[in-house]
Amino acid sequence: MVKKVLENVEKKQIEQISNNSIDDKDDGDIQASKVVEVSAMPKEEKITDTPTKEKKPRTQKQIEATNRMRDRLKEETLRRAEQKKLEEEQRKKQLEEKIVHKAISIKKKQIKKEKVLDAISDDETPMEEVKKMIKKPQPKEVKIVSEVTKVDTKPKITVYFV
Repeated sequence: MVKKVLENVEKKQIEQISNNSIDDKDDGDIQASKVVEVSAMPKEEKITDTPTKEKKPRTQKQIEATNRMRDRLKEETLRRAEQKKLEEEQRKKQLEEKIVHKAISIKKKQIKKEKVLDAISDDETPMEEVKKMIKKPQPKEVKIVSEVTKVDTKPKITVYFV
């Protein structure tokens, strides 16, 4: 049947090509365009050589087992979702505690710096005395460094020429 339809389509194409002359074309193509009517094409039919078997109906035990399995899957997914939610909450709590701890330590440092600045008294000495102190050379600190001598472990060899 498919072969007959293809032969008919080919015959129509050949007739169309023979009816159209090359001189009549404006585009100058050498090859003629192929026109296939969609309505002429038959719908594809499903061809099966082997007959299909009917499926066995499932037993009541199989149906019950399937339902139990589906229920267990639902429970497992809900349990996993709850566990994931709890872990996320714990992670957020830990992060919040770290942030609070860090904020407290920053505040402590700030308070310590303020106390140090408050402890420094404003010096009321006149500028003239400060200039005098700058002009005087201040004695440099003398550093006493004790040098450790290295002990030679190799014996020295002396050679005398006679």
